Amino acid sequence: MATGIVALALREQGFSTIAWVLAAVAATTYVVLVIAHFRTGRQPRSRGEAVGLFAFVAATEVLASVSEWHYVTLVLWAVGAAAWLPAVAVLLSTPVEPGEAVKGSWLLVTVATDSLAVAGAPLAHRAGSDFAVALAAATWLLALSIYCVLAGVIVRRIAKREITRSDLDGDHWVTKGALAISTLAGSRVLAAMIGLGWGHGVREAARVLTIVVWIGALAWLPLLIAAETWRLRRPPFYTVARWSTVFPLGMLAVASHALALTAGVQAGKPVATAFTAFGAAAWVVVAYAGIRAGSSSCSRKNLTIGPTYSSSRGQRRP
Repeated sequence: MATGIVALALREQGFSTIAWVLAAVAATTYVVLVIAHFRTGRQPRSRGEAVGLFAFVAATEVLASVSEWHYVTLVLWAVGAAAWLPAVAVLLSTPVEPGEAVKGSWLLVTVATDSLAVAGAPLAHRAGSDFAVALAAATWLLALSIYCVLAGVIVRRIAKREITRSDLDGDHWVTKGALAISTLAGSRVLAAMIGLGWGHGVREAARVLTIVVWIGALAWLPLLIAAETWRLRRPPFYTVARWSTVFPLGMLAVASHALALTAGVQAGKPVATAFTAFGAAAWVVVAYAGIRAGSSSCSRKNLTIGPTYSSSRGQRRP
């Protein structure tokens, strides 16, 4: 998901070759992770784990947005849309563990719901379907409603100083990333409305709401930077959740680019340029840290399972 959105941001800034390389990496990783998930077949044991199912929906729709082939985009959108309802059913049927708290990763529900509008709105525009555009708009508004509920809980936890170190493993950046993808969804819905000649009043309402959401995404930055400054002094730096830091940076770049094109907010252009660079740099850092962490883990396993020798007798033992 993070790799795909950084690829899209780079492509929009004119770095086509690098973008396609990253897109290929994203597609390959997607296939590997899907196969690994089905091979393990482990069911979520808590609502926090159940939220992770929405990552599949979001990743599928990100690939749909990256694709430049209409039928590939259509198939990927359909796969993501078909997976969304079962993910909701699993989420609602999975119990909340005692002491389990809403954190940034829970906002993947919003991200996945928004992603359906992100990929669906251009398809609706191409099909010339007012109903499909209205459905994309409704999906966008549903995602914003979910965000308000979950973010409200997170903000209350911050106000009560209930945030722990595990809340800052990297997925806390989704608080901004969810609003960034809502900005992109709003921009694409607005573009579809303009293309199909919707009334000025509806278009202007969508435009204003999209701008407000974008400002909200930017407003999270000071708090996130402060939290990051505190977190980086407490190792380890790398966790798998760090990829949830890369995604919001790339998503804000893509969303700002779309906002400048559809809503006429020229301030979106420098933001898009800056956050494309930030997102690409973060991708490199997190990928490098992940490779190092994986290498260290493999080395420790090899030392554990390899042959050892008795220090007193010099004899080999398993």
